[in-house]
Amino acid sequence: MFFFSYIQEIKNRCLYFLLSTILTFSTVYFYSEKFLYLLTKSFILLDFPKHRGFIFTDMTEALFTYFYMSFLITLLFSVPFLLYSTLSFLKASFYDFDFSKVYKEITYFLLLHSFSFCLFFCFIIPKVCQFFLGFEQENGVILLFLEAKISSFLNFFFHFINLNFVLTSLIFIAFLGVKKKYLSFSSIKSLRQKFFFLSLLLSAFISPPDMLSQISLTFLILFLYETLFFFAIFQKKKSNHKSITIKALFTK
Repeated sequence: MFFFSYIQEIKNRCLYFLLSTILTFSTVYFYSEKFLYLLTKSFILLDFPKHRGFIFTDMTEALFTYFYMSFLITLLFSVPFLLYSTLSFLKASFYDFDFSKVYKEITYFLLLHSFSFCLFFCFIIPKVCQFFLGFEQENGVILLFLEAKISSFLNFFFHFINLNFVLTSLIFIAFLGVKKKYLSFSSIKSLRQKFFFLSLLLSAFISPPDMLSQISLTFLILFLYETLFFFAIFQKKKSNHKSITIKALFTK
């Protein structure tokens, strides 16, 4: 009896998720022009009050670009709802204390991604666009200017979105590993010098090829690693304090 009730609940939740996904996709596609403006605003308004535009070189390119953008934005909104539905279904199998811990960690995960997306969207993307558009030459011997394809720009934009998601997830996993004691203080300390070299390579690969951007990104990565290092020190002191307290209780 309980088994069939669980199956029915899974079917209902899958149906709700499917309906919400279809509704979200329809809404995003209906306002696709507005969403496209929001995503490309950092590029369009670089020469304000002169507005830049986009071109498409195939009859169906604009249509499929709108579908592609609507699908990715729908995915961005649907994943949190899917996490919420999964947690709600699994809530009965957790103790209240364990469920609150999992719920808190997922909340931190989503907040970290929201913060990194805002930082990326408001500061990094405009700087990247400004750097690459600096190669335009309108008054030189050779005229060089950009006529951006809409599909190419969105691929460029979502490539950085995916990169931002991967880096933010790695940061969250690292802090969670320290908290759960999968990463020890000694291992983080021993990798400190190697990570400095890796941060230089990482910033060279993912940042625009100018010195200021690479140095800024290197310092940001090193700051995150040092934050992880001090967080590991804090967790070590906290665990030592707990062990001392437990020993004191048993000795009494």
